[in-house]
Amino acid sequence: MSRITRHTHTCEDGTELIRVHFGCQGAPRGLLLIPPLIGGSYLQFGRIFDFTVRNGWEVVSFNYRGHPKSGGRFDVDSAFRDTEEIAMSLRATRGLPLIGVGLCFGAAPLHFAAARNPSLFDALVFINGIRDLWDSSSPLEAARIFWSARKNLQKPRTTGLLTVVLDELFPDIDKDLDHFGVLPYQRVDGIRTARQYFFHRRARQLQPISTPALVCYGSEDRLLQLDNEERRKVYLGTFAQRFANLTTVRMPSGHYMDGIEERVGSEMLHFLEAVLPEQWAWGARMPVPSAQAGEGSHITSTVATNDDDGYHRLAREIMAI
Repeated sequence: MSRITRHTHTCEDGTELIRVHFGCQGAPRGLLLIPPLIGGSYLQFGRIFDFTVRNGWEVVSFNYRGHPKSGGRFDVDSAFRDTEEIAMSLRATRGLPLIGVGLCFGAAPLHFAAARNPSLFDALVFINGIRDLWDSSSPLEAARIFWSARKNLQKPRTTGLLTVVLDELFPDIDKDLDHFGVLPYQRVDGIRTARQYFFHRRARQLQPISTPALVCYGSEDRLLQLDNEERRKVYLGTFAQRFANLTTVRMPSGHYMDGIEERVGSEMLHFLEAVLPEQWAWGARMPVPSAQAGEGSHITSTVATNDDDGYHRLAREIMAI
């Protein structure tokens, strides 16, 4: 039975972040570190990566600063540094293959950490991933949207700017006047975040990365404009320039890979089998289709914790703003 365990990660500056592990049955083949999305929660990854957990991989995620149960205030640079810190901690303490898996914005901190620490990850997987926020929308476009909407904004100027920019970058995220996803605006360092977005091209300054990488992209992804052939060529070209050992897989889906999670997981496991040393390979242990997994094949219904109502209690806690 899969098990959720919660941990506290103390950053170098003393800020405490909540970190969660979705454990597999038996000894894990390795660790999948999945940075969260802005305004997102680690809980979503238990569902999305249930397939990989059932096939022997332990999923690790956390909540950025400012998000529920993590301390501090959110800004982009801190998200990058904290991801690197957690990866370094896992590498130093677990003795297992460490795979960075980035969805959308979650890919950007992995670019940063892998370039700064070439031996930190054994492999990288990007699922409709971006290198930095400019990949979704340039500051010029964000500024145009902001100025066109300025008459309707009812929040302070900096918060209003952040709201419009994030709304453009992540249009499907639930948001309101006081929160973006599970991130309350009062726990965002608005000035610092806006400055980092407009003036920092962090990913563009990084060196080529030798770590084997897999890029899964949705051919119907309108958010990153991957449904456009020319845009798709540019997108894949940026990864090819960065990664010497690159595998790309086209998926018939939109940005969030809805409905094909197991297919994505299968591609990821085959990739890891090809690039990892033999002792960590997927080997003869084949995927367990949902139809054969029986009752409780999804983490939402199989998770065991020290609490009687386990997963649902965690969900209520983490989604509380």
